[in-house]
Amino acid sequence: MRASAANTKLALEAHRFRFEDRITGRTLDALALAGRHTLRWGKGSSLHSSVERQQEEGLVDSRRSSWSEQLRLQHTRRIGTTWFYRHGVATVGGSRSVGQGWGGGAELRVARWASL
Repeated sequence: MRASAANTKLALEAHRFRFEDRITGRTLDALALAGRHTLRWGKGSSLHSSVERQQEEGLVDSRRSSWSEQLRLQHTRRIGTTWFYRHGVATVGGSRSVGQGWGGGAELRVARWASL
């Protein structure tokens, strides 16, 4: 089963999967949820937010979740910067891992067809 809804600013998704193995008697249940939001302003500036969660039970129990933000600022027609942050947690069996990342970059448009 899959359900999704979206417009120009917001997207929501839900996926549900179930598999029953009649030979071994095991069942795999999986659920994934995601939400994404985009806010735009000016001539190229935007903020993208994303939240995701996945869960599987059965063969191997696992859970994953992540959250990310990306900010793009268009300062002038030729100069723009991008900044991002991501946080994720994964649990597989009894092991848990946490990851975080952040960074940024700049773009300089030297011509209509070239940028640095």
